[in-house]
Amino acid sequence: MRYETQILHTASAGTGDGVILTVRRVDALNVHIVDTGSPVGTVTFRGCVDADLVWVDVAMEKVDGTLATSTTAPGYFRLPLNHGLYRFKAEITTYTSGSFTVRSGMRSR
Repeated sequence: MRYETQILHTASAGTGDGVILTVRRVDALNVHIVDTGSPVGTVTFRGCVDADLVWVDVAMEKVDGTLATSTTAPGYFRLPLNHGLYRFKAEITTYTSGSFTVRSGMRSR
């Protein structure tokens, strides 16, 4: 097993996909929305199950155990095991002000 980190957005000030991850062999995926620039907007968690890139919203588990497909606040989120996804992104879908930094950590086989 190996663990790797990836920055999906770095001080992003606008909407956009950010880095798209290939997660088909990933056992665990964690996402951290960092409060570095007082971001005001929405980050939506999206995935696709094949190479056709048909994106759907994905429910991520928050620290308190509840599920969310998007967030307007900084925090930690985890993709449940056996997710069945091919690719994943944390897309900034709405933007008002500030900047977003989004980090991920993956444990793969």
